[in-house]
Amino acid sequence: MDSIDVLVVGEDARTNMLCLKLAESPLLRKLYCFRGNAGTAQVAENIVLRTDRKDTFEDQVVKLAAALGVGLVVVGPEDPLINGVADKLLTVGIPTFGPRAKAAFKTEGSKVESDRLARRRGVPRPKAWVARSMADVERCLAENGNQPVVVKPDKPTGGKGVTVPKTVEEVWAAAFACLEEGAFNNAGRVVLLEELLEGPEVSVFVFTDGRRVSRPFSARDRKLRFAEREKREHNPNTGGMRAIAPAPFWNLGLEEEIMETIMRPMVAELLWQDAMYRGVLYAGIILTPEGPKVLEFNCRFGDPEAQAILPLLKSDLLEVMLACAQGNLHKMQVEWDYERWCIAINLVDEAYPGQPQNGGRITGLEAEQEGTFVLHYGTTLLECADGRKSYRLNGSGRRISVGGIGGTREEAILRATYRVAGETPIEFPGLVWRQDVEIEEEGLPGELLERYSYVA
Repeated sequence: MDSIDVLVVGEDARTNMLCLKLAESPLLRKLYCFRGNAGTAQVAENIVLRTDRKDTFEDQVVKLAAALGVGLVVVGPEDPLINGVADKLLTVGIPTFGPRAKAAFKTEGSKVESDRLARRRGVPRPKAWVARSMADVERCLAENGNQPVVVKPDKPTGGKGVTVPKTVEEVWAAAFACLEEGAFNNAGRVVLLEELLEGPEVSVFVFTDGRRVSRPFSARDRKLRFAEREKREHNPNTGGMRAIAPAPFWNLGLEEEIMETIMRPMVAELLWQDAMYRGVLYAGIILTPEGPKVLEFNCRFGDPEAQAILPLLKSDLLEVMLACAQGNLHKMQVEWDYERWCIAINLVDEAYPGQPQNGGRITGLEAEQEGTFVLHYGTTLLECADGRKSYRLNGSGRRISVGGIGGTREEAILRATYRVAGETPIEFPGLVWRQDVEIEEEGLPGELLERYSYVA
């Protein structure tokens, strides 16, 4: 196979990890990143365009890819996919890793449509109700025995819009904020109300070329629940704060059940709906006494899950992505490393998920340690007068993602936490991170052990 140039789209730590893995491929000739950050610049050429203001972001990607003559475009975030960047790229003959707009919309662009699509194929889901008014919310609560339900804005909110209430009053408040106050603008004009389920959650990822599905891999994600923030009146949901791969309770039986009841049926239904899906499909799954149930689908790699699972991919990532984009996944086998563990810990601004203070400096990034890696979100590299490197904050509330890899879960956790706060700690103004990783990943609770043991 001839070597090719590749363009990666994104500017977060997930993008940084994608670039690192792609750079390992002998098939890669030149790697570009639009728009990138100080981390991607270490292995790729970052490109930021000055274009016609009439151009959409998706138009900029297409023009850049065509001008560079790349053989593949890898799209990291969900918004460009939902807005049709893959459709536009494919129209001009550029292979793309990422689904077309219709498939992206039906999986992540609308929680209501994703719920409908899954139910058509019998994919197990929590009970759900669609609410377009507070009267709909009242009807839902009555049908659910006036028990709390999860409130989800229909459209994407960057992983920060879901409310998991403890009381009915909290349901009313979250729904009212979306439907009446426009808390998430148009994203919350319709909400999906879901039965509140309890159980361990697992993130599952498969590669697909639209017809065939690779062997899946798992991770466990944790949101923000800082003890120092619990006393605040409001503690909004956030994106992931850390992830570990594989899930400690992952086994072949669970893998096969999820493949047969969730992943393969979903890909088949998308194909049936004329929404062929090519890329990575991500399912957020909860394990219940009745079996695995899907809480959400995403049309891209998760963050920080991508940082935890991709270091354990034994196959050539570029070869896998090309096979998905070209419909040739049957010609290769996707292999994962089950002999090691990887944890990714996100370091965030104390205001996260609110508006952070930018412009500060980060220190401690240069101290390399065995079995660890450091990935960037929104950062800028500054060259000091004495030749040293300096990094300035200029992105979202997420700042840095630190990873640890080890032969045991404990070793991976120890390496990552020492890289964050050890002899040469990473420091920046307002740094916050979840420090409870040492008690992080237990196995299944007793009531689920028999259900998911898969022992004959």
